[in-house]
Amino acid sequence: MAVRNPTCIRRPGSMIRFVIDTVDTEEDTAEVTIMARPCGVSRVEGESDYGTVTVYDGLGCLLDEEEDDLVDRAGYAMRIEDEYSGDCRWEIISLCCP
Repeated sequence: MAVRNPTCIRRPGSMIRFVIDTVDTEEDTAEVTIMARPCGVSRVEGESDYGTVTVYDGLGCLLDEEEDDLVDRAGYAMRIEDEYSGDCRWEIISLCCP
């Protein structure tokens, strides 16, 4: 078990709504465009100048489809601490069905 990362404390800006742009099923990640942020938050942790961020499939089942079928799908991600590395990252918590 990793030591808790103090920068992962839940705070405003810890959830986003997104649309998938590209997927890397080998790494269980997707590059997404942020469609909505929490009220009063103009930029979230890890967000690029283009309004994109990398999200992770920590469960290993949400990005378990053909890459072409996942592009343009919408979902939600939450900034949480990875239980193995202790790193904070955007992890998918919900993904719309096709």
